[in-house]
Amino acid sequence: MGNDMTKMTSKGQTTVPMFVRRKMGFEAGDYLLWEMRGDIVTVRKPKDLMDYVGFLGSVNFPDDEEGLLTPEFGRKMQEREG
Repeated sequence: MGNDMTKMTSKGQTTVPMFVRRKMGFEAGDYLLWEMRGDIVTVRKPKDLMDYVGFLGSVNFPDDEEGLLTPEFGRKMQEREG
């Protein structure tokens, strides 16, 4: 098992070490799911859409794909990111 230390930026960003990216198959653009159990943090790729539920929070998605493209829905999502 490898060990590496990274530094977190003021924005909470850090670099995932290369040996972890290779072993876990992480690639640029991947979503990563962070979980805490006690004082242990784990990071993994989500397995399916349900893993994103916590990430998305409570969002009232439109019933159809066309509704996702409306300016109103875009504004609601921007307000959530605030």
